[in-house]
Amino acid sequence: MSTFAEVLDLLWQLQALDVASIAAREKIAREETRANHSERAVEALMVKRAEADAGYKRLEVKHRELEAELKRLDGRIRQIESVPGSEEAVAKHRESIDKLEMDGIALLGEIDASKAGVAQLASDIEAQRRIADMERAGAKATRAEQQAIIDANRLARDQLSARVPEDALKVYESAAQRHPGSALARVSTDFCAVCSGELNMHLIMRAKARTEFVRCPHCARILDPAAA
Repeated sequence: MSTFAEVLDLLWQLQALDVASIAAREKIAREETRANHSERAVEALMVKRAEADAGYKRLEVKHRELEAELKRLDGRIRQIESVPGSEEAVAKHRESIDKLEMDGIALLGEIDASKAGVAQLASDIEAQRRIADMERAGAKATRAEQQAIIDANRLARDQLSARVPEDALKVYESAAQRHPGSALARVSTDFCAVCSGELNMHLIMRAKARTEFVRCPHCARILDPAAA
């Protein structure tokens, strides 16, 4: 039968496996977050492109309407310019045409800029999509790699847990549920090495004996000053 000190040593080995598995899960989560962020960036650019494309189409409609108005005014001038006394009306129409032509020039500039903006966004989308694809592939590779570590640790943990007395294992699992990866804590001088809570000498002496579970009164972790 294992001594209590040997049980504590086994629990430290369990915790080491738990720490490694937690680190693996965190790495998977980080890579997944990065890939998700890149994919959301693609979606955001696609929304911007749709808005820009809609703006470009509105400008084109406005330009067609302007061209139609120019054509209408030009036709009206041809209808009335041979009519006696129409000089003033013709002059007003020509003035309107001049203004519309100036507006048309400015509008063509807006259309060109809008078209260029749509093209740039399309290029940005493709570039960001390549980044997103690379990061998603990286996340998948990381998941496979880290999951293999988690699976191996789970097997090792099961084998190691079988060597720990059931009541001791329950105490550890309870502490580990509350403090994943740090159920056990060393003692630093007169303090819990994890939460920095101050410990009295009587508690430290009990923990040093390694004959029973001694809990930190502040964080409830299992204290073990003699841990390697």
